[in-house]
Amino acid sequence: MSARYKVLLWVTSVVFVVDRVTKELARAFLAHNKGEEAIRVIKGVLYLRWSSNSAGFFGFLDELPEPWRPVLFGLATFVFGGLVIYFVAKSKGLPNEPQALSLVLAGIVGNGFDRLVYGHVIDGVYAVLPWGLWSASFNLADLAMFVGIVWTILMHVALRSSVRSRAEDGPADEST
Repeated sequence: MSARYKVLLWVTSVVFVVDRVTKELARAFLAHNKGEEAIRVIKGVLYLRWSSNSAGFFGFLDELPEPWRPVLFGLATFVFGGLVIYFVAKSKGLPNEPQALSLVLAGIVGNGFDRLVYGHVIDGVYAVLPWGLWSASFNLADLAMFVGIVWTILMHVALRSSVRSRAEDGPADEST
C-alpha cells in the first residue's frame, strides 16, 4: 500500500473514531437537554447543544419524502467518498494533499454512518457569529470536511500562484 493510501486510511480512521466518541458524548450528555438552554462554552459565540439533522447542508433535500432522502444521501456518500479516493490517487504530489483529502473523507464517512444507523446526523456544537449574523449546528465530521476542503483549495491556489509566478519570471538565464 502506498504512503498516500496509508495516510488516507490512518487520518480517516482516527477522525472517524473521535467523531463517533464526540457524538456519543453528545447523545449521553446533551440529548436529555433537547429544546432547553445550551451549555455555554464562550458566551454569545459557542455552545454545546443537542440537535439532529435529517436534511443536508443548510436544509438541502429537507422537503424530499422520507423513503427517498436516505437513498439519495447514501448514494451521495458513496459517490463523494469515491471521488475523494480518486483525487488521492490522482494527486498532483502536493505534500499535504492526502491529509487534507483524508479529512474530507472522514467527514463523509462520519456523517454517512449517522445517516445509515440513525437516519439523521448528530450535531453537538452550536456557533453564533457576533450580532447573530449567522449560526450553525455542527459536529466534528462537518468541521473535518470544512477544514479539508479549505486546506485543499488553499494548496491548489498556492500551487497555481507559484506556477504563474515562475512562468512570468521566464526561463533562468544561465549565462551570467
